[in-house]
Amino acid sequence: MKWVKSDDKTKIPIKSWCENVEEGALEQAIALSNHPVIMKHVALMPDCHAGYGMPIGGVIACRNAVIPNAVGVDIGCGMGAVKTDYPASHIAGKEQIRELLEYIKKRVPVGEGNAHKESREWDGSYFPISPKA
Repeated sequence: MKWVKSDDKTKIPIKSWCENVEEGALEQAIALSNHPVIMKHVALMPDCHAGYGMPIGGVIACRNAVIPNAVGVDIGCGMGAVKTDYPASHIAGKEQIRELLEYIKKRVPVGEGNAHKESREWDGSYFPISPKA
């Protein structure tokens, strides 16, 4: 790590692995450090630069929240938060989480330039695991 910023402008520390952070990226990191759901610290990787609301090369952890546009806005690798009526309480433990991730990985193309060879349709069914007892 190159430096840590923790002063009256920051609610949580900013830890940087980038020696000289450009002004716009630092302003974004300071704003993130004051966001109510961001916890522990804001991390800036060696390649960080200003993004759209969050520095590219910035890393955050959130408490009870997901911020989809904090991922890959500049290169289109973003993510989506989709509300479902599938309750989290139906996922009992690590084994079911692994099953769910495998189920999703088979159906969602990932990686630059990757896509499924054939069209995928959703039949409206939910993840095929048994609810916990």
